[in-house]
Amino acid sequence: MGNPIRVKGPALPGVTIREATVGDADSLARNLRRQDREEIEAGSGESPLLVLLMGLKGRAYVACEDDEPFLIFGVTPDERDKRVGIIWLLGTDKTDKFPLTFLRQSKEWVEDLADGFDVLMNVIDERNKMHLGWLTWLGFEVVHRFPEYGKQGLPFLMFERRSACVSQQWQ
Repeated sequence: MGNPIRVKGPALPGVTIREATVGDADSLARNLRRQDREEIEAGSGESPLLVLLMGLKGRAYVACEDDEPFLIFGVTPDERDKRVGIIWLLGTDKTDKFPLTFLRQSKEWVEDLADGFDVLMNVIDERNKMHLGWLTWLGFEVVHRFPEYGKQGLPFLMFERRSACVSQQWQ
């Protein structure tokens, strides 16, 4: 479903975006940012590698600098409703090396990932302020707060972004 990611505008110097592989998931699982690892532990309690492998079941892409993956992102159709895409992104500390270009290009990536879905959504650990700010900047809205969520019973936020053609009454 959907098209490959298009990279428009100024490219990240020395960075390539390509489809993610199992090897990329393995490399990234060992090097995730502390906040991303904590979010996985709090939400699902699963290993980072298992979470990343589940993400590969949908459309998944990786950003590499000199062939070293530092960011992985994608969208997986919701098992209950194929009109809903579960969007996700995890990275290493190296992601911070490209803040402005990353922000600009991530907006384009989200547009490409939205292709074929009426709604993009997921949940994030409320403590992860960086992810919350990024998602708000991308046009996502927090639609629900879970006071106790996941394996650790911590507050999580459900966020979503509806396509322009979807009615507000869509459920």
